[in-house]
Amino acid sequence: YAKGYPPYSPYIGSSPTFCHLLHEKVPFCCLRLDKSCQHNYYEDAKAYGFKNKLIIVAAETAGNGLYNFIVPLRAYYRPKKELNPVILLLDN
Repeated sequence: YAKGYPPYSPYIGSSPTFCHLLHEKVPFCCLRLDKSCQHNYYEDAKAYGFKNKLIIVAAETAGNGLYNFIVPLRAYYRPKKELNPVILLLDN
C-alpha cells in the first residue's frame, strides 16, 4: 500500500482525503467475487483467506455515500495491518 489521495472525487467541491491506496489499479474483473478471471482463480470471499474481518456492504448502486463510507476506512492514520477488506454487494 501507498499513502495518497484517491484518483477520483465523487462530486465537485469535495476535498480529497489522504488514505491508503494500492500501488497499481486492480483490473475490474479481479474485483468480482462471483467468478474467477485470468488474474486469479478465487470464486468466493473465503478463498482469499483474508486475515482481518470483512466489512460487507449491501446497496442498490455505488454512489457518493458509499465513497464517503469507504474512504475513512482507508484513512492514512489507520495502521495497514488493521485495514478490513470491504465487500460490496451491489444490485446494479
